[in-house]
Amino acid sequence: MDIVQKYTTIERYLEGQLEGNELIDFEQQIAADSNLAQEVEEHRILIENLERVRYREEMKAKMSAIHSELFDVEEKSRAIKTKARIKSLWHKYQSIVAVAASVTIIFLGNTFFNLKQVRSVEEKQSTNYLQLNRELKVVKRKQKNIEAKTNKLEIASKKAIIGKVKSTGATALVISPTGFLVTNYHVVKDADSIYIETRRDSTLMRLKVKAVYGDEAKDLAILRVIDTNFTTFGQLPFSLRTEQAKLAERVYTLAYPREDIVYGEGTISAQTGYQGNPASYQISIPVNPGNSGAPVMDARGNLVGLITGKDKKMEGATFAIKAKYLASMMDSVATNLEVTDSLRKPLIKPAANYLQYLQRPQQVNKLRKFVFVVKVYNSDKNF
Repeated sequence: MDIVQKYTTIERYLEGQLEGNELIDFEQQIAADSNLAQEVEEHRILIENLERVRYREEMKAKMSAIHSELFDVEEKSRAIKTKARIKSLWHKYQSIVAVAASVTIIFLGNTFFNLKQVRSVEEKQSTNYLQLNRELKVVKRKQKNIEAKTNKLEIASKKAIIGKVKSTGATALVISPTGFLVTNYHVVKDADSIYIETRRDSTLMRLKVKAVYGDEAKDLAILRVIDTNFTTFGQLPFSLRTEQAKLAERVYTLAYPREDIVYGEGTISAQTGYQGNPASYQISIPVNPGNSGAPVMDARGNLVGLITGKDKKMEGATFAIKAKYLASMMDSVATNLEVTDSLRKPLIKPAANYLQYLQRPQQVNKLRKFVFVVKVYNSDKNF
């Protein structure tokens, strides 16, 4: 197709005007042509920026109208009652003025940059990747001392020591009822000890885990519960989706960027990740530190990926490793007798999906029981 037809088709696709075979054909072209997929994403960003410019102009018009009204009042009279009228007008319009001023400042700095730099984003991304593990508050004792002392303390004292860490480290997902979870490699790579936490029926569940398998290139780490009181997580309600997710497909996530679990949703915005990495997706879910390791689920409750990081400069550009690489890693662990036999608990991959016929709130309610906070403790020679 010529360039005019191509961009007309892209615009119709982004506006949801393509249907039937035309939609299927174009999505197949996007999946097969990474350059076309990039052009679609760039066009989406351009449209968003143009919409922001339009909004800015509307706010400028509102400000102009407000200024005119204020000026007219001031010119009519300098009496005290006029000052009262101006004060009344300020109270009436101060929220609009504040928003408009903010929008003006932001877009004077950003809109021109974004519109000119759409095609050079990929060149600048090499220094803009941000991993999303959240920095914990400093633990006030060396970890070795903590481990030694907890053996001599009552259970309540042990909980008090662990409870001193108030910030969330990252997120982990249960991948086997026998005590295995997955998170990002960068979250646990320097850990001396690791704990996971969640609430079930208003009861806090806290378990000690250790990393048993990791892949730095894919940024994946498998954890295993080593707490002697642990029995099972129960049957998992989701399955792993190893085939490619479609562009523009709806997805959602659950994570711990704060002490409470947080839900987010968006779409698959590119079928490749940071700098065109084919092992990852780019998704449009807003994320924050603490989202590392969070599951990315499709509308039917299948696991399609795990969040690994985001672009610091590109708004809404979040990256997730594809689930097929987790499935491959799980196969490696399942056949590694040194990993699985030490506790006589093999890794059992989730096979059945019990979420696919549920509405989203019901899906989330079931899934959240298998999403944990990861808290990492590191020694520090300065303690």
